[in-house]
Amino acid sequence: MATQIRRNRSEAKPVTITIRSTDEAWKWLRKAIEGGDVPDNISLVFDGWPKFKMKVNGTDWHGTVPTRVMGPVLEIQKDLYRAYANVCYGVPNLRRLKDDDRDSLELIVEVEKSSSDYEAPLWKQFNELAKKAIDKMSSRDVVITILGLAVVYGGVEVNKAWVAQRQDETQTEKTVELSKQETERLKVFASAMQQKPTLAEARTDFQASQNRILKTMKPGDKLETKGVVLKSSQASEITHDERARSKVMHISGNFRVLANDASKGVGFRIKVERVNDGLTFSADVPLELSTDEKELIQKAEWSKGAVLIHLDVNASKLRDSITNAVVFGAAAIAVK
Repeated sequence: MATQIRRNRSEAKPVTITIRSTDEAWKWLRKAIEGGDVPDNISLVFDGWPKFKMKVNGTDWHGTVPTRVMGPVLEIQKDLYRAYANVCYGVPNLRRLKDDDRDSLELIVEVEKSSSDYEAPLWKQFNELAKKAIDKMSSRDVVITILGLAVVYGGVEVNKAWVAQRQDETQTEKTVELSKQETERLKVFASAMQQKPTLAEARTDFQASQNRILKTMKPGDKLETKGVVLKSSQASEITHDERARSKVMHISGNFRVLANDASKGVGFRIKVERVNDGLTFSADVPLELSTDEKELIQKAEWSKGAVLIHLDVNASKLRDSITNAVVFGAAAIAVK
């Protein structure tokens, strides 16, 4: 398949798609997800975007980088390595990376003189990732995968949704609200995750890294990053402990919906049981899931187990427990 892709592309001049902003990334991602016209032979180029930006105010943050934040920043580098390994080698295993891979992906964090503004340009790294992906995927898959990763690391929507959800789960002050445009973009991203589980893994890694950054904040600090501003007291309320690194997994099958907790402000949570093996766990139904899919889930719950539903779920497995489960697809089961 990869050989055929390369042969077809060699016969035509590549069409260059240049991404300079979040808006351009979302435009092309939506087009690819919705079946719009994506040229068969593309060259995906990033220019000035994406970038990682963080601004911190506090007594330790004036032209300096406290050592306590270095570990979490390094985790962002590892997240990028894992995403690259997943795309290029099929597994998110850092041991698969070559020295040249690591060199081409190395982040350079810039610190403004006498300030607390930190910025890491990411477009060089994403250009390298796009070049590798084009040799392995169709043009449409390249757009979905690479731009999906780019909006995780360079956009604000995924981070805002995570913070909003954590504030709901911990029943703390709600300071983050998603706009109508951001909500619509998250629906596009949910569809992208359904097609490319790599994106769900990247989102999980990114959220874990953001959690670690928030945990470094001391009293009096204030953090501004990726569309969110949090005081140290607000950050401490929504962070959670990470005792061991969990394994990202995809779960699918026919399920009974045993319970439904609609008390959450962002989406709701269900308890499900897989029919074929009795696997039981709780999963979040995020706000970006379509209205039709949410209604199918609710009807299955109202039936008290009489109506089954097919679910696609991304989750983490920690030891023998299913955690951080999120439904990204739901479908009715045809009656035979």
